[in-house]
Amino acid sequence: MKNYADYFMQENEFPQGLDVVLRNIGFSHTRPGYTNGLIRRDCYILHYISGGCGSYTVGGHTYRLGACDGFLVPPDTEVLYQADLQNPWAVYWIGFYGRNASLFLERARLSARHPIYRYDADNALLSAMENLCFLARGPERSPEFLLSGFYQVMGLLARHPASRRQVPDTSEHFAACVRFISENIRHPIQVQDLAAD
Repeated sequence: MKNYADYFMQENEFPQGLDVVLRNIGFSHTRPGYTNGLIRRDCYILHYISGGCGSYTVGGHTYRLGACDGFLVPPDTEVLYQADLQNPWAVYWIGFYGRNASLFLERARLSARHPIYRYDADNALLSAMENLCFLARGPERSPEFLLSGFYQVMGLLARHPASRRQVPDTSEHFAACVRFISENIRHPIQVQDLAAD
């Protein structure tokens, strides 16, 4: 696999009436601190991290992610993702849209409100992502083969709910704790006070 590859589908490659239309498929061993985002996309982009780590910020929440974690970039949403400075991630992605794209995401329990997942049940998801990149770079790629790979990825995510993990979002609680401390700095504060806030 190359260090960076982003295979875009041509507009005429996919009949526009399909349930799902693939926009691009890619893989990258990112450089330390590599940053992407702050551009609103017109499709969903599903990412899966095969190694390293980084952070993903969406809707004011930042998630620290590593190998076997994944994240969804919803359309028309400002996001920011950044590879770690010491251990940058290697990541696969699939860009897609279509009249039933959101239904596939619902079955996989992914949405703009729940954009994070974890798949560590086995190597099947990694193999499916690798296979999609292989199919996308082929000179005679076909929408049917590419869609079969996409369906395999989504099927694996829907089939393994036990492998799912919502990264706890502590940013609001942390901000409330800081606010409580600053407002009560002249009084004795105990851990129970912060937990109750």
